[in-house]
Formats: sequence, structure tokens, C-alpha cells
Amino acid sequence: MLVEDVLTPERSLVLRSRSKRAALRVLVSAVCRQLPALSADEVLERIEAREREISTLIAPGIALPHARLPELQEPVLAVGLHTRGLPWQSVSPERANLIVLVLGAERDPGQHIHLLAEIARLLENEARLKALLAARTPRALYEAFCEPEPVVRKERVTRKDRVPRGLLAHAAELAKDIARSCVLVHDDGDLNPEWLKVFPEDLPLVLSARDTGKYREFVSPFRTLLQVPSKGLIPKYRVELAIMLAISQGLLERDRIVVNVYGAGGLGGLDTLSVVDVGKTFANAPYLGNEVSGEDIDYQVLSHVLNIALSLADEGREGKPVGTIFVLGDSDGVAQRSSQIVINPFKGYAEDERNVLDPSLEETIKEFAAIDGAFLIRGDGVIVAAGACLHTDPQNASLASGLGTRHVAAMSITAHTKALSIVISQSTGAVRIFKNGKEVLVLEKSGS
Repeated sequence: MLVEDVLTPERSLVLRSRSKRAALRVLVSAVCRQLPALSADEVLERIEAREREISTLIAPGIALPHARLPELQEPVLAVGLHTRGLPWQSVSPERANLIVLVLGAERDPGQHIHLLAEIARLLENEARLKALLAARTPRALYEAFCEPEPVVRKERVTRKDRVPRGLLAHAAELAKDIARSCVLVHDDGDLNPEWLKVFPEDLPLVLSARDTGKYREFVSPFRTLLQVPSKGLIPKYRVELAIMLAISQGLLERDRIVVNVYGAGGLGGLDTLSVVDVGKTFANAPYLGNEVSGEDIDYQVLSHVLNIALSLADEGREGKPVGTIFVLGDSDGVAQRSSQIVINPFKGYAEDERNVLDPSLEETIKEFAAIDGAFLIRGDGVIVAAGACLHTDPQNASLASGLGTRHVAAMSITAHTKALSIVISQSTGAVRIFKNGKEVLVLEKSGS
């Protein structure tokens, strides 16, 4: 679902309200004028009830208040810009300049959660956010939100277009000479889509990027987009993560030879080429299609949890390193082999209020990462528990030296269930992924 499908110019507003409540009322009123079946007072009460449970300030200056309503069949958006910013939390001086109100259908919580995640993704784009905050009219605000993905062009005096273009052309020629090959291009944020025209239409090509929005027109039967979290990763591990995620979605068969083009050297942009035999290098990589009986791990859930893990590994929490475990999928099997160390902080909440895709929960998840134990997450993203103890089988765990009980537990739970686990090492910040009792991938951050 695209933002332009659920937002209108009439619901894009420049706010002059003096309080958070007044701003929310203005946005709600804009929605109710177009949907008179809704009661503005009842909608506002639902939104404020959600705000009382957890703040919807998802990033500095950005608030994402939301609620689900029985009267709606499809989601509705309203967006407001307050140039000076409004105080958003009584216990914090943080202010909200951009307020995106999301009203979803009560009958479809999954659609609501995925829309929240998509909006949060859109707002991560630096150029889009800059355009939104610079808007001075409702029309400009609407167009900044709904335009195709803006591109941030960074000035790099040492970068020459002929280097990445020549490298892409060389990759195309190399792939044509290798049986069962494909090309995987890793966007560094400055890739010019025009350069991709060097690839023949019938050559399998995957484009990996943190933000794939600007490449929507790129998709064809032989061309695929892959959104890959990569915060803090050195290029080598960014490439390995992209390949593993491509396998997990069925985009890469295990008998493929992959020609990678990515940025790793001192030239800036695309400057490195490597060739990888998928079957030999990624023998343990999982395919998530139908492996988890009854509750497949949604790719967006895996990608989002990895993004949180990489962020924690890169930044820690309040300046201190954090180590934790995320266990995804096979919640029934995992429940039989786990118990609580502390009272489960997610118990008692409705499922749509504890879905890892909800951007409002990201800070809460990072806060709970400091407590002992693991996060247990269903394949659809619902957080079952935090602070869980995983019952381990250390005799059968074969790990590299230096890895302790946290990694033993993460490996063991995947050996006895169909779950996948992601572990952050508190000592090194490395992120490890386990499946079927085996280490699938190790991701090390820059400078580690």
C-alpha cells in the first residue's frame, strides 16, 4: 500500500496549535470532515488512550500517533507540520515537528502494522524528511510525502562516474561468461539508476539497498529489489547479509554464482567486485518459505529485527554495550523450551500493540534489551515475551572459542525448534544468526 493511496491534500496541514491535544484534534477533524461516519471525539479518545500507553515519538521531531477503528475498511492518513515543534512527552523536553496520524481498520491489524512500518521507512530518507520539514504550505507538505523516493546526492570530490559505470559493465560481461550466474549490486546511497542500463534485460540482477523506493520502476522478471538493513556494518558483511537474505526469500538458488558490485575502497561509491559461490559459502543459509510450520517468518519481520539488532550493536544503549537474543518463529516449540527470568513486560497487551514492526515500539525494545534473557517473537512480528530464559543443550553446541552462554542458548534453541535466532555480543558488538543449530552468518560492525 502506497502513502498516496491513503493521504489526500486536504489532510495535509500546516499546524499552528499550541498543544499536542489541540494538534491531534485538528488532524482528527480533517479526517472526519472527509469521513463523516467517524466521531471526532471518539477517534481522539482512542488516539490519546494509545498515547497514554506508550509515546509515539519515533525519532527526534517525528511523531506517529495511531489507532484502529471498527468503522474503517481501509487505512486513513493525515499529516501535520508544526515549524516550532510541540512538546510531546510530559517527562521529556522532546518536541514533535512532523505529526503523521494513522487510522487503521480494526478488522485488519496486519495491514495497519505494515503501514506504520512503511511510513517509518519512508521517513528514514534524509532528502524526504528535509523536504517535509521545509514545507510551508499544505500542498508542499503533501507533495513531499507522496513524491517518488528522493535521492540524497553527496559531494565526493574523488569520485568519478566512470569508475562505478565501468565496474558495472565489467560485472555484466563477467556474469555472461559464467554459467548459472547473477549480479548483485549493493547500493551505497549514490547509485545512479541510469548506470544499470549496462545490464542486458535477460541477465538475472538483484539490487540490494537500505531504501529501495527510488528503484520501483527497476523491477522486471529478471530484476529484483532487496531491502537490506546495514547500519554500522563493514562492506564485506553487508554483502554477506544481502546474499543470505536473498536466499531466505528464494531470490537466489544455492547453485548460483554471484557477481557482487559494492563500495569498499577509498574511491567512494561502487569500487569493488567479488565472485561468490552461493552453495559453498552459504550452505547453512535458511530458506524461510515454508520452514516454520504454521507461522512462516515474514521477511519484513526478519529485516526489521536485524535492523534493531544492528542498531543496538552499533550504538549500544545510553553509551553502554548491549548483548541480547532475538528468537523468531516457531513460538509453540520455543515456548516449550523457555521460561521467564523476569515478569514478561509484553504480557497482557493486544497483539497489534506489541508487534515488532510498530515503529513506536523500537525504543521500548532497545530499553528491554538491557535486561537478562531473550526476546521471543512470532513469525508475524508479535512479541511473545522479553526476559525469557532459553533451556540449552550445551553438550551438543559447537561454538568458536570466546563465545559464552548467550550464544550457546541461541544456537541450542534453533537446534531443537524451527526458530531462527539473532544474537548481539556484548563484548564485541558482533551480530550472529543461527538456524538449525548452526551459525549461519557473523556480522561485525565497522571498527570492531
